[in-house]
Amino acid sequence: MSRQNNRLTPSVPTVRRLLLRSGNQCAFPGCTDVLFNDRDVLVAQCCHIEAANKEGQRYNPDQTPEERRAYENLLFMCHKHHRETDDVSVYDVAAMQKIKREHEALFSEQAFVVNASRLSQARAGFEELLSVVHETAEGVKRIEKSLLEVLEEKAKTEALPAPSNEYFGPPPILQFQGRISEMSALFYAYPNHNTFLIGGVSGVGKSTLTARFLSEQPGYQLLWIDCETINTQELFYDQLARFMLQVYDEHSVMQALKSPDNGAVQRTILQAMRGKACCIIFDGLNELDGVFIPLLKLFNQYFDSAKVFITSKFDMDTLLWHNPVYKVGLTGLDLDNFQRLFNAFQIPNATNVHGEKLHRLIAGHPFLLKLCATILRDQPVERFINLLEAQRPTEISDYVGRQTLAILNAEELDLLQKVAVFSFPFRYAIGDSIAGENYGALFRSLRDKYLIENFQGPFLVLPEFIRSTVLAHQPPADKALYASFVKYLESLGKEAVLFEKNALVYHASEAGQAELARETALSFLSVLMGEGKFSLVNKIAGDYESNPLMKDWYFIYYIRGRVARFQSDFDTALAMYNKGLALGSDIPNYKVLLFEKASILTLSAAEENEPALIKEAEAIYNELLNSGDWSLIVQSEMSLATIRLRAKNNKGIAARLKELIEKPETAALPANIRAALWQTLGDVHHQAKQYKKAFLVYDESIDLYRLAMDDFGMNVIDGLVHLYDSYGWNYAKAGDYQGAVEMFACRLGLCNSFDLGLKKERAMFDYGYYLLMNEEYEDAAVILTEHYEFVKENNLLDTIDHSLTLGALAFAHWYSSDYLNAVELIALLVMAIASRGHRPPVSIMERVNMTEEPDKLAFFDQRAYMFIIPEGQGFADFNAWCATVIAQKPHLEGPLKSFFVLDRENFKDGPPFSNRK
Repeated sequence: MSRQNNRLTPSVPTVRRLLLRSGNQCAFPGCTDVLFNDRDVLVAQCCHIEAANKEGQRYNPDQTPEERRAYENLLFMCHKHHRETDDVSVYDVAAMQKIKREHEALFSEQAFVVNASRLSQARAGFEELLSVVHETAEGVKRIEKSLLEVLEEKAKTEALPAPSNEYFGPPPILQFQGRISEMSALFYAYPNHNTFLIGGVSGVGKSTLTARFLSEQPGYQLLWIDCETINTQELFYDQLARFMLQVYDEHSVMQALKSPDNGAVQRTILQAMRGKACCIIFDGLNELDGVFIPLLKLFNQYFDSAKVFITSKFDMDTLLWHNPVYKVGLTGLDLDNFQRLFNAFQIPNATNVHGEKLHRLIAGHPFLLKLCATILRDQPVERFINLLEAQRPTEISDYVGRQTLAILNAEELDLLQKVAVFSFPFRYAIGDSIAGENYGALFRSLRDKYLIENFQGPFLVLPEFIRSTVLAHQPPADKALYASFVKYLESLGKEAVLFEKNALVYHASEAGQAELARETALSFLSVLMGEGKFSLVNKIAGDYESNPLMKDWYFIYYIRGRVARFQSDFDTALAMYNKGLALGSDIPNYKVLLFEKASILTLSAAEENEPALIKEAEAIYNELLNSGDWSLIVQSEMSLATIRLRAKNNKGIAARLKELIEKPETAALPANIRAALWQTLGDVHHQAKQYKKAFLVYDESIDLYRLAMDDFGMNVIDGLVHLYDSYGWNYAKAGDYQGAVEMFACRLGLCNSFDLGLKKERAMFDYGYYLLMNEEYEDAAVILTEHYEFVKENNLLDTIDHSLTLGALAFAHWYSSDYLNAVELIALLVMAIASRGHRPPVSIMERVNMTEEPDKLAFFDQRAYMFIIPEGQGFADFNAWCATVIAQKPHLEGPLKSFFVLDRENFKDGPPFSNRK
């Protein structure tokens, strides 16, 4: 199996050497910015001299992936100088190599302490975990191609519409006048800020100014977000993911959307945006307590090259944001530019005096001027201005809006009112469903009157001011209008984008077409589930649940339960299934929901050691054996077999599973069920220590999972994680630790890519543990450190085997030559074991005169921790390490002093407690 990958993660030794020779300083001449700040957080970047990707600076097509990640091609720089050295006319390869040589000549390898945390952060910038998965998966012995790769390829090729159909840029710029001072101020502020807020009342020209200014900034890609349509984080993520794929051929954000963990998605976005000359515009962000504010703060803090523009009719309190926000407050146009725009409309009999009066009355508001120009086509300018002067200042904008509607004929007003109810951007084709033969003429007339505007790509919109004015002066829509929207949306077919598919669900419900709404929602959610967009699915399904017209759709609870199950959030999953079952036994797939509930009870029982939950699950499975549904019968048989396996009772299970496999009815079952059936049989062989048989059976299972992915997409993730788990333990028990490492790496890759909740904790530990057993100590130290941080972040300390976790951490750091961290961990290990009333099975040994080194890994696997002091060093060095740790953390003096009295006499009969298990 081969994999072409132009961007490999640097090895641990390479990153360690880079850090050691960095002096914790940016390599750029004269720069003293640190790599790690006082909180030990990496605030710099590891940079390629010759780029890893074709789009990068100084890319060398003749380099191999290994040469690109080699020590000679890398150096650390602060963000500022990383960007500055992108100028290849000044900083060519020779100049960069000279910078690296001269910087490293200033520092010896003892100048900077490199621990596992720093290594982990440095490698994380290279998408470490996925890279580890990709590289280790190449050695998998029995699988011709990693299913992780298959999933990634599937996501890239099937999850998106053709890029040529996507448009992400700004709306057209029409009749732009003036704003010279604002444009000039933005021009000077642009290089020094990453966040800009353009404020002002509706229609004052915020969007136009932003679009015009950004159109004059060369080299920046624009992602325009209409906050009325893209109004949730999940919808924004989807839009951004498609933008990154089309513009940058960057798949990582789309891949991250399979994660239900918002933090994981955000970290991926920040990584993907690093170094990108891109600007994201949040246009019309008028809900200041909404979901985008935390995201904007994050972008403000971490964007280095990318920028954010926000347009809003409100001001925002950005005083505590990490970086200063540059604010421009738009008011009406100044008199000169207002007069130019006024004259451009060529209003009959209008003079400059009329222009001055109108400027005063509407405060220079450019959109109100457009509407006034429309009104003045049908009445004298002097009369209209007199009527305006008779209005209170606070009522003028509302008066202009009413007068605009008043000049429309009945057909124009009817069309405008219908379009106003459709609260999404629409296509010209909407007229085929909501208007008659005169639609073309009506549409042109409304657009000529500035009441319909072009938007992105094929879409059109009503200006915000017009929509609100129309809706304020019309009665609620009837079912017939919603039915016409349904007809329009159905006519789009495969061209419909995400918000249009969701709109069809709502409008079908409002039109009383309940069956169509249900079918559309089920299909829509199923497609998103298949694409792995679990977070978006959960949000949309949650919205359906809160809607009175939709809350009785059983599949809402099935799908939300599945997402929660993928996250190992069994309480939420059980609550969802119970809600679905509460709808009554006559709902479709009632028995499927019942089976899913039993599965959650089984998983919860295994996690919480609750026999009562097992009994409840067994009762459901036995009930389903009599259901007459062969699929449920087979799945229930498998589940009962799994319960017996956990109870170490495998008698007769293999024969029964083989009988099920050979049944003609089984061949007609979906591939994912047949895959799980073979997998369960493999688990039976594994428990019987028939490892060769287990491998053969697992191979059958994985072939079926490939077929299942074609039908169910990412819905098979849960089973795949279990299968890689089974493969890994089969290798481990067979004594093939390299195979175990490869399989556990694939399992961790799945958990990391799809972020399957707390499954990741076990996946990280198993991977790190068997890296240890395979003597890959430095990689083990990185993974196990990340595991422990994950445990603490997710408040899981009470759920793990604390002494085993600390023991593995200490062992990995010690044999990675990170002795100070190892000694601290040894002290914590001793305390953890002693707190349970046990004598700590920890040995410290000198290598002096050692004729044969003990099998430290064998002892480690039995939880006896043997730390052999390296050649050329002895107990005096160990005591010195202890003294250093105690000076920094005095509370560890007690457990560490217990080692001070040890000498070689203690080990003449072998290491103490070596037979302890």
